Amino acid sequence: GRFQEIHVERGQYVSVGSPLVTVVNSRQVEIPIGIRLHDYQKLSARITSGDYPEVELRANRNDSFVWKGVVSRAAPVADASTRTVEVYVVVDNDEFETPLLPGTFVTVSIDGPIYENVYPIPRDTVYQGQVFLAEDGKAVRRDVEQRTVLESISLVENSLQPGDAVIMTNLDILEDGDKIRIAD
Repeated sequence: GRFQEIHVERGQYVSVGSPLVTVVNSRQVEIPIGIRLHDYQKLSARITSGDYPEVELRANRNDSFVWKGVVSRAAPVADASTRTVEVYVVVDNDEFETPLLPGTFVTVSIDGPIYENVYPIPRDTVYQGQVFLAEDGKAVRRDVEQRTVLESISLVENSLQPGDAVIMTNLDILEDGDKIRIAD
């Protein structure tokens, strides 16, 4: 490691337990990342089984330079004020020409499940497990199977076909078979 701070002066008397120096390990950096409880549940099972999710870190979202690491562990408690759980990402700086310095602000992408044969639609278009489609000038109600919800997107499967026109407004007043007009 390297000295980050020296807390004492030469010749200074110190008490038992007084900090003398702060040493930073720059070869391997551990970054705490706060994630939502919903995402934590997915990662926790993988970490417990030894399947450590891969992570990409960038100085900003559009940066082409990427540090790679793995989620190595998770905190045993959630943060009540932020409703998140900290997971810890380990980056081995020996693998990179430019090391990731402790304290660097980064954007993180954690390897997660891959969903196949799903359609992303706005989460607000799903109302009581159903969506309304525009068909031949009428609103047609269709049941949907929600695979998961990601932020404001709902992933549905076995419910929609390419080209289906999902109605996105006034869902609370629509009834199956209502006449509709699609604005240009």
